Amino acid sequence: MKRGNFHSQGELRDKLLAFIDYFNATMAKPFK
Repeated sequence: MKRGNFHSQGELRDKLLAFIDYFNATMAKPFK
């Protein structure tokens, strides 16, 4: 995301939502 090259806000939103889905599926841990 930091060095991403996006052609539109829609593309940025799609990439961001895809990253959030990936993060939640693979790296997220419950808060203690």
